[in-house]
Amino acid sequence: DPTGARIAATSGADLVVLAYPSGHEIARLPNLGHSTIDWSPDGRRLAIARGSAQLWNPDSEQFQDLLSDDEQVSSLRFAQDGRRVLCVCGDRASVVHLQSPEQFLFPMVPSLGGACGFLGPDAATFYTTNFEGSVEVRDSATGTLLQSFPSPLVGGRPIQTSPDGRFIARSDRPVIDRELPQGVTTFPSHQNTLAGAAFSADNRFFASGSHDNTAKLWSLPDGNFVTNVGHIRFSVVSLAFSPKSEFLATSEQGLIRVWRLHPEPVFKTVTLEGASLAALSPDGDQFVPSGLTNFGSNITRTRTYDASSGEAVGAEIVPGGMIVDAAF
Repeated sequence: DPTGARIAATSGADLVVLAYPSGHEIARLPNLGHSTIDWSPDGRRLAIARGSAQLWNPDSEQFQDLLSDDEQVSSLRFAQDGRRVLCVCGDRASVVHLQSPEQFLFPMVPSLGGACGFLGPDAATFYTTNFEGSVEVRDSATGTLLQSFPSPLVGGRPIQTSPDGRFIARSDRPVIDRELPQGVTTFPSHQNTLAGAAFSADNRFFASGSHDNTAKLWSLPDGNFVTNVGHIRFSVVSLAFSPKSEFLATSEQGLIRVWRLHPEPVFKTVTLEGASLAALSPDGDQFVPSGLTNFGSNITRTRTYDASSGEAVGAEIVPGGMIVDAAF
C-alpha cells in the first residue's frame, strides 16, 4: 500500500495481504485470487473488482459493497484524493464518489479495452479510449469530454500519466502532450512494442520498457533521449521510479532489478566486448575490465585502460584462466 506497510497479492484462488518487509501474512481473502485490486492513497482501503465491486478495510477486515449487484465491474482505480473511484465495466466506465457508493456520478461512457482507464493526478479528470481508438480526457464529476486525441485502434491506449497531468503514456504509441494542439510527440521510440512506462514524481523523466529488451530514459518536457538503462536481456514489462527519482525498478520475465539513475551526462563511454565488471584505480586514472559476460562466455585476458581517453595502456594481462574479478 502507499504507506509501505502492506502488500496485497493474488495467490492461487485467494487474495493475500502481507506485512512489509517481514512478509508475515496479515489476512487471506478466499475466492478473490483473480481480482483486480488498488489501494486507496492513505492505505486504509483496498478496492477489489471481480464482477462485483467491494472495498476492504484491513483494520476492521470488513467489506463495503460498491454499486448494485447487476454491474459487472472489471477494474477499480482510486483517485489521488481517495474519495472517488473509477469503475470499468466491460467496455464502459464511470466514477463513484464514496459518499454515495451505490451509484455512478454520471451515465457510463465508452471505455475500449476493459481495464484501460485511470483517474488523473488531480482527481478532476479521467482517461479512457473510445470505440474509434481516440484517447479521451473527461471530467470525473460529470463525464464531460474535455479533450480527444485520435489514435489507431491497434495500440494507443492510455497506460500512465505524468504527475502534473500534462503527459499521457500510451501502449505502443508515442506519448501525448496535452499542451500541444494534436498532442503529438516523437518519444519514446523502440524497435519493438512498448510494454511498460513510468513517470518520475518530479516530472523530470519518463522511462519506457519494450519487447526489444531495452529500458530507456527520456527527459521532460522536451522528450529528449537521455540514456539506455542498464544491460537488459529480456522484455521489460513494467517500470517504477523511487519517490525521489534516484532509482528505477525494471521487471523482465520474473527478474526485478533496481538501477541507480545518474541524470548528469556520462563522462566517458568505452566499448569493451563482453566485460561486465570494471575496477577503478585509487587515483581514478585507470581501470581494468573483468567478469562473466552476458553471453555465456567469459574473459580470459584483459589490460588496463586510461579512464580519460579510453585507450588501452600497458601490457595485456593473461593469467591462464577466466578472469572473474580484478582489483588495483
